[in-house]
Amino acid sequence: MECKRSTLAFMVILQIFSVFVLIYHYSSGHFTTLQDDRTKGKDTRMAHAAVSALRVQTFSNHATSPPPNRTVDIRGKISGCTLADTEKKPGVVLLLHTNTAFMDMALNLLESIKRTGVCLNTTILAAEKNAYRALLSATQGDPAITVLEMVEGDASSDKLLVFSPEYNRLVNRRHKYILSLLQQGFQVFFTDVDTFWFQDPFSYFQGDFDMSFVDERSPYPTRLQTGSGHCAGLGYFKPTEKTIMFVKKWVEILANPKHRGSDQAILNNLLHKDQPVRVDVRPLPVKHFPHANVFWLPEWRRENNDTIIMHNVGFKVRGHDAKVDKFKKNNMWLVNVTIGDSGIRAA
Repeated sequence: MECKRSTLAFMVILQIFSVFVLIYHYSSGHFTTLQDDRTKGKDTRMAHAAVSALRVQTFSNHATSPPPNRTVDIRGKISGCTLADTEKKPGVVLLLHTNTAFMDMALNLLESIKRTGVCLNTTILAAEKNAYRALLSATQGDPAITVLEMVEGDASSDKLLVFSPEYNRLVNRRHKYILSLLQQGFQVFFTDVDTFWFQDPFSYFQGDFDMSFVDERSPYPTRLQTGSGHCAGLGYFKPTEKTIMFVKKWVEILANPKHRGSDQAILNNLLHKDQPVRVDVRPLPVKHFPHANVFWLPEWRRENNDTIIMHNVGFKVRGHDAKVDKFKKNNMWLVNVTIGDSGIRAA
């Protein structure tokens, strides 16, 4: 009897050992396959992963949009891009920021980008819950676009005038998101939603520099030390040590409750004083990156017909409705939508 029990026990142990051997071989092979798969398109997937990780640090914990579609051949309805398309510009994140009132303008911007054929990992920061839900629905399944709700809580959903106190409170929250992506090693292209793309701008962002802006005052390509006027509504940031130091200081000042001014005023004040460090700013020529004050002048457009990105901001055109009207009159309004309490609808 004891002999039979010993034999049975030995057979059980042998079977258990065989099972462990099979599990080991399967898991080793499976792990290798996963590692190989993760290596493919690493930078593109890292961009989405970084945004997801940032939710813990910067973005609202409850703002968890569905993960972007990972099927490489699915083409997004809004972006017109597949996941494979976005891998052509690895390590770059296009960052947009909007509230409910400007969602139609954000969609118009995205349509203009789509028509240039440029594909980028795009993150849209929604300033309040209604904008978040509407944009999440509109971009669902688009592999190039992630929508996130800002952690600071609801901001105004109204049509705010540029540099008004409520406008400043809204836009002064976005810089920490730029900083978070820079700290994870990504190049960040931030643009206001009242811009319009005619051509691919990325030839201007090659080579070594820290940041790139349109300087409305300096004679291109010279940067005046104290007289420059860089526009904060369109900026390209590379994750250099100097850029991160500069943006950290920018965020710190804007977070001070005593601060009531615009992000642009602080940007230029820091640049004029080289604080906290002198950064290498690559200027973008107004000839190719014009603002509304010059772009809407017929004589200027007759002489300058090679626009890359137009920024619909300036003292001559202020407010959401005036900007949309200008776009429409110049055949630059590409979407047919209305914004209501129920979200984004086809008009």
